[in-house]
Amino acid sequence: MKYIKLFEDHFENNIQDFCDTYLAYLKDEGFDIYINSSGWFDGQGEITILRRNENGFILDDYSWDEVRDHVIPFLQMLYKEYNYDKSIDKILFFTSSAKTISKSLDDVINDKVFALTNMPINKNLKKITIKKPSN
Repeated sequence: MKYIKLFEDHFENNIQDFCDTYLAYLKDEGFDIYINSSGWFDGQGEITILRRNENGFILDDYSWDEVRDHVIPFLQMLYKEYNYDKSIDKILFFTSSAKTISKSLDDVINDKVFALTNMPINKNLKKITIKKPSN
């Protein structure tokens, strides 16, 4: 059990460094990246991308067009480095109108996020969450 805990701690540090590296441009543009890697092994892991105002409130003013050039390469590298095709259950796009769009890893990597939906791609994203499947 001691070695499993060491592996999980190592993974948490690695995934934090990985996100900090590959999403640095988004962070420079005022986005926050939240990682719940401690739950990755029990089906509760998440990586969330969002933007807050100076008072800490989540903004819903960014578009897929604004972040796609950073998110898609990040997901491609996540897949390559960690073989996350089996580890990512879905990618959720939350909007200001309380709609949630769920997409597969392949759909997002192939930029088919808003295909076959009536959702405008240039408005009102609140957050993007990459979820680990429940065990």
